[in-house]
Amino acid sequence: MKKYAIWNNKGGVGKTFLSFVLATEYAKSNPSTNVLIIDTCPQADVSQVLLGGTSNEGVNYLKISNSKKTLAGYIDERINKSPYSLLGSEVDFFHQVSQYNKEIPDNVYLVCGDNALELFAQTLTTFSGTNKVGTRGTYYKEIHRICIDLQDAFSRKYGSESVCFLDTNPSFSIYTKMALYASEQLIIPCFSDLGSLLALKNIMRLVYSVQISGYESNFKEESEKYSLALPLIFKIVLGRSTIYNTVSAKAFQNIENQITQCITDLKQQFNGSVFANTEIVYKLRNFNSVAPIIHDTSKLLTNLNTVETLSNQENVTINHIENYRGEVDGSIKSLLNLL
Repeated sequence: MKKYAIWNNKGGVGKTFLSFVLATEYAKSNPSTNVLIIDTCPQADVSQVLLGGTSNEGVNYLKISNSKKTLAGYIDERINKSPYSLLGSEVDFFHQVSQYNKEIPDNVYLVCGDNALELFAQTLTTFSGTNKVGTRGTYYKEIHRICIDLQDAFSRKYGSESVCFLDTNPSFSIYTKMALYASEQLIIPCFSDLGSLLALKNIMRLVYSVQISGYESNFKEESEKYSLALPLIFKIVLGRSTIYNTVSAKAFQNIENQITQCITDLKQQFNGSVFANTEIVYKLRNFNSVAPIIHDTSKLLTNLNTVETLSNQENVTINHIENYRGEVDGSIKSLLNLL
């Protein structure tokens, strides 16, 4: 299984949109490969979009949430049975999304997010804080491997050639750490703004203990202590780069150059240990105008029509839709081909 986490320590940078687009467009382009999405964000935004979006009024999401067949429900059962052992019923938590939303390819499966994750964060932290050793390793390792356990169960059921995308929450909480441990490569969406530059530096400090300035993190040290591998940074996807004739709008160009230079300098120092051996910075068109339509209709980007009817029965026209389709055929498919 190939495993990708989409995360940034800064909110509002398009994580949910990118997770949705990458997972669904990858599934559409690779119909023989099963795609698993694990939603580790308590807001469960990508789950809600996949399961029908605003137009569905959350009915499908609430159905799954009420059944407790969510990531939080899985954690709850693990806590009540044994936090450090498999349930044996992991496959019950994989939902074939097309059973709820016909817009989504049949090969897409979801471990649904749940705002109850917040309720279990402290409990998980407490269980993982002991130095005791269970049947499969230290308690710290077993708790932080929960998403890996789900991935392994999915591979046994649906094939080892599958692909997993993990959507995340901005906070560096235990469920975010579980997602990072369950990924091999990290995709970081960000904007061409100062906040994103600072967030990128913070990720380097929090996850990889790269001392740029300020306080130190012991996360990398703990990872090495318990033999838990960290993902390599695979791509930093620059959004909100409004592109005219392939040149970013001047308002964003300066900070975009700073981000690119910062990453170039860091990659020279940490290539292979922090960064994957690929071109890291990847630029995408500004999708701000089309993202809300996808959130409402739950349609794939490539399946949008020039005129779409929203959940309030209002018709909206997507101006220059051919540019968005061209972006999928160009930049997004190029990115998908690298996965």
